[in-house]
Amino acid sequence: MKDYNNEIARLLAAYLLGTISKEEEEKLQKWINAKKENQVFFKSISSTNRSREKFTIYRSANWKKALQRFEDTYYPSKKRFIYKIARYAAIFIIFIGVVLIFQTRENTILKNLSSLKPSPRIISQATLTLSNGQHITLSSNDSLPLQNLVDVKVNQKKNQLKYNKGKQSSKARNTLRTPRGGEYQVILEDGTLIHLNAATELKYPVVFDSLKREVYLSGEAWFEVQKDMTRPFIVKTDHAKILVHGTKFNVNTFGEEEVQTVLLEGSVGIQGNTSTTEYFLKPSQLASVSKNNGEVKIKEVDLLLYTGWKDGLLVFSNERLEAIMDKIAMWYDIDIFYSNETLKNYRFSGYLEKYDNIEIILKAISESVEINCMLKDGAIIISQ
Repeated sequence: MKDYNNEIARLLAAYLLGTISKEEEEKLQKWINAKKENQVFFKSISSTNRSREKFTIYRSANWKKALQRFEDTYYPSKKRFIYKIARYAAIFIIFIGVVLIFQTRENTILKNLSSLKPSPRIISQATLTLSNGQHITLSSNDSLPLQNLVDVKVNQKKNQLKYNKGKQSSKARNTLRTPRGGEYQVILEDGTLIHLNAATELKYPVVFDSLKREVYLSGEAWFEVQKDMTRPFIVKTDHAKILVHGTKFNVNTFGEEEVQTVLLEGSVGIQGNTSTTEYFLKPSQLASVSKNNGEVKIKEVDLLLYTGWKDGLLVFSNERLEAIMDKIAMWYDIDIFYSNETLKNYRFSGYLEKYDNIEIILKAISESVEINCMLKDGAIIISQ
């Protein structure tokens, strides 16, 4: 019976995601026609456009409000909601709160942690290195002027540095580094905002010259570049170069095989370090630059999969457990160990919020599939 329910859950998931085949749709229709209660349940999750929105809600930047709308529409009575969920728990579990869609080879299970309600965990922490080699530790608790330390006025407020315009003759360069478990923002002297993810390094001049605006990135960062048609904005990495005039985009160099750039708005040009050919991105496109040969590949993507981190979300689609846990390790500055290498290949789809207590996320993963995630001696041990 459990296997049958898992199969129905998989078919419902495929239908709502729009990936169901003709043969699968016939199987699902047989289940719908078998009982009146099946028809009522299916109608409740698919009768309006919002039903698809709720299942693929991780594709929406406004996922909390959208999920709230779904609960208000289909389950206005909390008691009725709990009753229905209890009845269909083995088939299709949807709770208001943080929804985790765990997809393995054989089943799709939705879990929630609505009763835990922790605060999002976003730690503002970084180290600023000045041109003279001086290191300054920054945190969200600090708020102080740094104008006496560099060649231009710099103000620190909560989780952000802000550089004011200075003389273009200044040659000073700064480096901003975030540790594992930390994030930070900087507003450069031209007004460009850069949000650094954990374990990221950004090198930049305190004042840009009159010809170009150039920074160096290692790690991951979100850019909101101020328009300046006379001075292109250039992001350099070890394996690629991104040329910008004014736009919003994300750059990620963490991958072992490629540098990824995803565009929200505007236009950027991408070059591999081994080529002078420039490839232009359109909004909602991803450019992947091979670290091996500089080859550039472009495709359409769901933006939130690549930009959710800046809003405190970990979003994933059919992603290996190892890749997901690597991100969690970076967020929480913690090591991961596997008792069995095959566990790394489990695949999941869904999203998570950053939590103060990492045990909340580990509990969700453990309860959703037949694996055990345990905190021990400052590390996460994953076993069956």
